[in-house]
Amino acid sequence: MVTRSTPIDSVWGIIGWWERRRVPYNLFLVAVGLPSLLLFYWTMTASGVVAPGEDAVEPLAVIAAPVLANVAYTFGWIVEGIGRNRSWVSPSGPRLMRMGLWFSLFVMLFPAVLGVAAFLRR
Repeated sequence: MVTRSTPIDSVWGIIGWWERRRVPYNLFLVAVGLPSLLLFYWTMTASGVVAPGEDAVEPLAVIAAPVLANVAYTFGWIVEGIGRNRSWVSPSGPRLMRMGLWFSLFVMLFPAVLGVAAFLRR
């Protein structure tokens, strides 16, 4: 997912490289985000931080998170496309993808970390 065997010399090639990886990226988000969200809800409920009938998180945030993640993903090919002919930038798609995956992992695991911290503080 984060490798490129040959250099890409066109903007359309860059966009294609990124878009072929969007579905695996979204599967990664689901594989990490869903267990993280479930752990967050469980720990927040078990710790007593969230009273019965209250929401642990704004429901719209759960919907907005994947949308915003995909908007950020799109910036990967935009940055690479804009910087491809600039010698002082020269962004690498695989490097940008790795950075984005690490950032996504951090963002997706953050609610679970907060929930565990709340659970341990009780």
